[in-house]
Amino acid sequence: FLMSSTCAVPNESFFISFTDITKLDNEKQHYRYMAEYDALTNIYNRNRINQELDKEIARANRYYQKLSALMIDIDHFKKVNDTHGHLVGDVVLSKFAAILTGHLRGTDILGRYGGEEFIVLMPSTDAYEALRIAERIRETVASYKFEHAGHITCSIGISEYQMNESPESFINRADVALYTAKS
Repeated sequence: FLMSSTCAVPNESFFISFTDITKLDNEKQHYRYMAEYDALTNIYNRNRINQELDKEIARANRYYQKLSALMIDIDHFKKVNDTHGHLVGDVVLSKFAAILTGHLRGTDILGRYGGEEFIVLMPSTDAYEALRIAERIRETVASYKFEHAGHITCSIGISEYQMNESPESFINRADVALYTAKS
């Protein structure tokens, strides 16, 4: 929009220009979403999870709060893709993320860590509470019949943050626990 107006003040004129930035703002929001969310599951991607992890560790250290993490992996997921195809595998991943979302609390932070591996950051939560939630997730997944893929299972590793521990060590302990659970 362009508007030119003359003021009541003699020999003074102003030029005012308006630009609708709605489209630019929508594009900015779209690109931010793409940078922070997994396109398939619509949950945080690994980059955003790493940002949230840094924030939650800083909060745990500052306020001496508990923080736990769940590393969750769909068992034998390659078999789903090989038997039913990648489109069915994508549906399983999307539904799996929805099941996880439905079992988490409002303060928990869920993300796709890689392939068929998911992570949950659980602020103000000790390992025992994390175990209770993990077991509920595991049972729900095992009893759910995924369209075209049938029943699947998942394995879950848990770690509780140790004061001033590095983010890598904290997540690695959950990952080691995950692989112990798988075996």
